[in-house]
Amino acid sequence: MQQKYAKIEGYSYLLRDLQTNAILNTDPVAVKKHERRLQDLQKEEYREMELNNIKQDILELKSLIRELVSSKSL
Repeated sequence: MQQKYAKIEGYSYLLRDLQTNAILNTDPVAVKKHERRLQDLQKEEYREMELNNIKQDILELKSLIRELVSSKSL
């Protein structure tokens, strides 16, 4: 059976995938930190999307109010 991973000298928590040549971090603290960072980015993207939706709704409401005001003045 061929070995799939090789240790990287000087780094006990890094492995090299011998098939893809990718470097893998096996440090659980670093992995959790990375996962949290990804979750934070997703939350920020969601908030930005929601804010843009609210802005669009406000623009639509302003347009409707202008329409109402202009129809009342006729």
